[in-house]
Amino acid sequence: MRAIVEDRSVVWQADDDDPIGHACEPRIVRRASGVILVAHRLGVRRESNDGRPHLLRSTDDGASWQDLGRPFDDFAERGFDLRGAAMAELANGDVLSAIIGLDKRLDRPVYNPDGEGLVPIVNIFARSSDNGATWSAPWRLSGQPIPQTASQGLLTLPSGDVLMTFETFKEYDEPGIWRYQGGMLRSRDEGRTWGSQVISAASDHEGDPHDTMWWDPRIARLGDGTLVQFYYAFRHRDGGEGPAHAGWSTDDGWTWTPPTPTSLEGQATYPIALPGHGRRLVAFQQRRTDPGVMLLHYSEDGGRTFDPSVSTVIYSHAATSAPAADGSLSSFDYLISMDRFTFGHPCGVALGPDRVLLVWYAGGLTRTAVHAATVRLEP
Repeated sequence: MRAIVEDRSVVWQADDDDPIGHACEPRIVRRASGVILVAHRLGVRRESNDGRPHLLRSTDDGASWQDLGRPFDDFAERGFDLRGAAMAELANGDVLSAIIGLDKRLDRPVYNPDGEGLVPIVNIFARSSDNGATWSAPWRLSGQPIPQTASQGLLTLPSGDVLMTFETFKEYDEPGIWRYQGGMLRSRDEGRTWGSQVISAASDHEGDPHDTMWWDPRIARLGDGTLVQFYYAFRHRDGGEGPAHAGWSTDDGWTWTPPTPTSLEGQATYPIALPGHGRRLVAFQQRRTDPGVMLLHYSEDGGRTFDPSVSTVIYSHAATSAPAADGSLSSFDYLISMDRFTFGHPCGVALGPDRVLLVWYAGGLTRTAVHAATVRLEP
């Protein structure tokens, strides 16, 4: 098997004279009709308090894009940074979005230097019945068991249930050790209410000398019905990182295997299930070592093993960026350095059994663009 890059393109970038020119954190969904929506955060800087999701739509597998603007601008008061607009198609054909909001109204670091607590988080939902052109009135997640729950992804199951993957943070002034937990909430009414929390990865499990935090959970449903999640393994105690880990569920997300190390070195890793009845997937990944790259990998068995002959560099980053976690910084300093990341956040969708569309962001410290590539797999 080999990967052939058919095309690379810039999906969106701001005009040169537009001060709001930092695009990051893309999210993607491909509807049953073939329509593709991409949402990405847009703001003045990576960590400014003016972030809002910006939407794009393609009806030709990513060959061209229609600008849908910023329909969520009024979903939170001024000073909230809205980002991470995950999307999924519901059983009734509507698109559901879950948007993370960070309360940056106060002039203070986003992470508390004393204990690494994060500014307050809200999770905002909305629905669209017209391919992302307009959206319903928003509603907020409430009643979640962990107060600082941050939505990461959405997945609609064949039953109609929707899973919202999440990670968790300390409250800003919360004392004690940060005990990271990642998992999912389940909705049985198309996102209106959420319950049945499942923890799939936590930093306080026994036998972990690194106090590993399983950041950036990314989920997919394979052709045989197995669910897979990939995690960025950040070693909180020593400020380093391990290989990308994966976990699997064979019961629609009610139970999960523990995070298991893969052969992939890197950070956020996005699984794209390939159509069919097996466990074929593409993993699209960022690697912030020198040189920084975006990589595609291929697996026949749901991410348990990867074909080394298919590992392909999709993009090489030449601009300055904060590096990966190599143990040279404290965990807090590494968290703060993230405002100097200038590429990453992989995502993508399958366009067919052997073809995928990959999306990420890249640029400089103040101006970045949303990039895409189409890749074909062939024997």
